[in-house]
Amino acid sequence: MPERKSLLPVPDVKSLKELLISYLGLATLERWDTGSAKGIEKLYEEIQEGESKLYLHKSKGKKELLRQVRKASIDLYGIDRDDKEYKLVEIAQSWTNGRIVDRREKQHSLTEKMKPREQPSETLKRALQEELHLPEEILRKLNLSKNKYLRKREISPSESSFPNLLNDKTEFHFNRLTFRLNLGGELLYTGNDKGKILAFAWMPLSLNEEEQTKFKNAQYERFIEGVKKLEGKTSTSPSS
Repeated sequence: MPERKSLLPVPDVKSLKELLISYLGLATLERWDTGSAKGIEKLYEEIQEGESKLYLHKSKGKKELLRQVRKASIDLYGIDRDDKEYKLVEIAQSWTNGRIVDRREKQHSLTEKMKPREQPSETLKRALQEELHLPEEILRKLNLSKNKYLRKREISPSESSFPNLLNDKTEFHFNRLTFRLNLGGELLYTGNDKGKILAFAWMPLSLNEEEQTKFKNAQYERFIEGVKKLEGKTSTSPSS
């Protein structure tokens, strides 16, 4: 019997929560919004902004909730003045509610969910603007619309973002981009418009697997210390 799916209406957070409890169970939902897992409100936000859709997936007599999402990704590399090579890796995220999300295991330098009617190159451009704040002048020189990509589709349960929710993910992975760097190995802090701070680092390509892990761990600890200092300044600042 062929697979079938039907789009589910999600008018509000309460309706979404009821759907999730019905198909995933309350015990599974208790794992959401902890560690690297996102919460129900985040999934609702994705659906409202058109970044993902929720379907009822029917296959072999079984009904499951299915989250459909499209993403654009890329790996960014740098070469310093001594011709040493680096790869940009994401270390962590800090949200305004105090939550820290560990991103050390993330595969690509940048990954961004696509919005409705967006082309993959447009999504990539938006990610470079929002997360790395690359100026328009540099983006024009990169000519992203000419950059080739590989398209990959995968259907599997999510264990990170939304535990146990079946994902239908289509990813457009672009060819690498290489930049000239003034410094390498430094932790970069960049904010975006979604109320979070992102931490990236230029990781030397000369490191072996064990050294890469140590590098990421050290950068993660630096980020945590920086967030704690920032929180301390905020809590002691006089109110207006």
